[in-house]
Amino acid sequence: MTTYNSVLGNTIRTVNTNPATNEYGISLSSYANYNTIIGNCITDCNTPIIDAGTGNVITNNI
Repeated sequence: MTTYNSVLGNTIRTVNTNPATNEYGISLSSYANYNTIIGNCITDCNTPIIDAGTGNVITNNI
């Protein structure tokens, strides 16, 4: 799925997302404690993020 982050104004793509997600498509189970911002993409520990520019999966650096 592709979601739009209205705060940063950047498009992020998420894959393998759990059914319960927030408005950014990020799993609610890990949203509160594990989100981090890497460059212009939001990641969490359970949801791989694909960089819209390169197509690469962005790994977490928590």
